[in-house]
Amino acid sequence: MGISLPKSYRQKGNPMNALTVTSQNAITGQTLTVSPYPSADSNPVVAMLGSKGVESRRKYSESLRTITALLTGREDAALRWESLQPAHVGMIRQALTERYSRSTVNRHIAALRSVMDVCWKMGYISHETYQLFHGETKSKTVSRSKYDTGRLVTGEEFAMLLGTCDGSPLGMRDAAMLSVMFYAGLRRSEVASLSVSQYNRPARLLVDVVGKGNKTRPVPIPVNARLAARLNAWVAVRGNEPGPLFSSIRRGGHITGQGLTSQAVYNVVSAHVAAAGLDSDIAAHDFRRTFITNALTASGNPVLVADIAGHSDPATTARYDRSGLESYRVFMEKL
Repeated sequence: MGISLPKSYRQKGNPMNALTVTSQNAITGQTLTVSPYPSADSNPVVAMLGSKGVESRRKYSESLRTITALLTGREDAALRWESLQPAHVGMIRQALTERYSRSTVNRHIAALRSVMDVCWKMGYISHETYQLFHGETKSKTVSRSKYDTGRLVTGEEFAMLLGTCDGSPLGMRDAAMLSVMFYAGLRRSEVASLSVSQYNRPARLLVDVVGKGNKTRPVPIPVNARLAARLNAWVAVRGNEPGPLFSSIRRGGHITGQGLTSQAVYNVVSAHVAAAGLDSDIAAHDFRRTFITNALTASGNPVLVADIAGHSDPATTARYDRSGLESYRVFMEKL
């Protein structure tokens, strides 16, 4: 599917990034250019990623590698992004849709839109071409559907996950971490960035939680008794020293002062899902989806839940709701 390279170019000592290759691509049917930019300062990907936060930088970098591999056969190929044409976007989207979920396709296309935006700002493409790219990547993004992605984590499944956490420091940390996601609905990046000082034990609150765009939650997040018990047990082992709430742990149970990455939180969830023998389709974000659904059902107040979840628009919060018919039944019984 990617560019067909002469055999000599694939041999050791002839890395693709050192080549200038033009060839017809199987997806677009057009000629694409693989050639390194003269310098980092002239590379639109470097400029685009430099303007993003740590988590967005990681995700967009992954997205661009995926698109590069799709177009060239190698994710490390030095694709000249300005050789793409607006008409290619639909073909790329279709190829991605055959391989990935809706949300992943949207993220990949958003990364492509961002790098083409920088190509225009750096003078690689005309304003007219940029407008066409923007239209193709923006207006035809795969639309969201209320029930087309994600799932709820049931109480029984959550109990099974906790059952895989033993009494070791690692087990106690993971039990507290899973509970924060299930009972407070934090994103992976938010869990990873929590510090000890953000857990107000006497008041049972998580305060100043920083979410997307480095925005701080407008309200503190209440901690229920079950979550408080697991957090307190973990902090008793970890200690009250300043630093990340969820520290990394070395072999032998040695607790370091180093925090976790968002990817590490993802890995923790995946490991416990596998250990519990649960369906592999349970994702870390499903804990947040479950929390929001439960909060909406219990409160019936989307504005309040949006504040707690860190959403600026309650409509975004509503898209997480998976309660369906049962929530309507509860509502009707209250009339």
